[in-house]
Amino acid sequence: MVFRISESLASRNLLFVEKFPGSDKYFTPGKHFVEFSTPNDLAEKLVYFSKNLQEAEMILSLGHERMSEIILNSIFWRELIWVSVRKFWAYESKISCNSK
Repeated sequence: MVFRISESLASRNLLFVEKFPGSDKYFTPGKHFVEFSTPNDLAEKLVYFSKNLQEAEMILSLGHERMSEIILNSIFWRELIWVSVRKFWAYESKISCNSK
């Protein structure tokens, strides 16, 4: 999970994210955040949500609730720890190779 996404949702913000592979692993576009594909698409969605504040509020609330569920879920923490361990191993491997 990209940390700017989790930070935005945990902070109860309406999140606009450019479409990327895996963006729907934990969240549903249009339900938990707003996904866009081009700058024009983003501009249109910004205008739309500035005029539809109740829908914007619903999406940011559902995104915040989903982020809270994920934080409380042990799977999230296991994945976070695993990513950290892999980065540490890669770093240790580089140091070992450079010191020889």
